[in-house]
Amino acid sequence: MTNSSVKKEAGWKYLLLSIGAFLGISLEAVHAFGWEPILYGGITFQEYTTWQAVLHWVITYFTWAVAGYLLIRTAKYRLEFDIWAKGEKMRLWQLLAVLFGIILSATISYFSWDGFKVIKEFTNLGLVKFFSNTSTTWLKPQCFC
Repeated sequence: MTNSSVKKEAGWKYLLLSIGAFLGISLEAVHAFGWEPILYGGITFQEYTTWQAVLHWVITYFTWAVAGYLLIRTAKYRLEFDIWAKGEKMRLWQLLAVLFGIILSATISYFSWDGFKVIKEFTNLGLVKFFSNTSTTWLKPQCFC
């Protein structure tokens, strides 16, 4: 194999890993709109009780953890890409770019929501409802304040 064909093959494998990551995250939709409504008697996602929402998120997080583990393991053994291996240190300009992005994102979010959305929701929803909020507020530009 030539160097070019090896790079193409590795590129396809990385693409397949990224598609696998997307599918792993998308399994939440299978839970929320597939078997959970059947299990809970045909109610919609927005009608879940607090404990149904908590169960949904526990199952979802477990599914994501398994998918993540499988992706990391596949990357390590099939592509020799070890996410936990120590690499080069970040350069100063890279660190500053990351910090600038975080500050810019936080500033835009703060002014868009008239405060920090996460803190406002936690204050108004309480601990259990905050962590089991079934309204997927991150998809909607509104606050339950």
